[in-house]
Amino acid sequence: MNPDGGMATHALVAVLQRLPSLIGSRPEVAAELLDFLKRRDPDLHRQAVLHALHLGEIATDDAASALGLDIPAMRSALADLRSSEPPSTEGEIAVDPQGIARIQGTIVAVWELVWRFRQSGTVEALTAAFPALTEAQVRAGLAYAGLHPEEIARQILAYESHRRQVGLAVVEMPIPDQG
Repeated sequence: MNPDGGMATHALVAVLQRLPSLIGSRPEVAAELLDFLKRRDPDLHRQAVLHALHLGEIATDDAASALGLDIPAMRSALADLRSSEPPSTEGEIAVDPQGIARIQGTIVAVWELVWRFRQSGTVEALTAAFPALTEAQVRAGLAYAGLHPEEIARQILAYESHRRQVGLAVVEMPIPDQG
């Protein structure tokens, strides 16, 4: 066994947690990383693409293209993923009269959690940004978003569109330092 294996694993986890922001600043690297992953471990590549689709990070047609599947096969693979690991949101999410899913007992919208998650990439950053929420509540919100990606994507788009219409920039919210 490699004595540095544990340290390498921790380093990899640290890099992966920051990967969304790193790729956001260097999008040309994303394709190279996915291509490497596809060559190195095709099954892990498939899981990564399906997970990104599940979270609403990529469109169905983009995921299908990345995996070489047609749209019906892509939808079937996504359905298999969702049925294999059904996340629980029972008791944690409530939909308000306007149709906005919120963390039960709070005003925090699930779309807002997802919007912030796309910037930070970690549950830890979300719990720091929303100190009134437990980690379980944050995870339930992300799980709900994974089950309802189109709904959440529409709400994020509506938010960003509204900000543009009133002349406000769509800016990233600061993520609290976790150090």
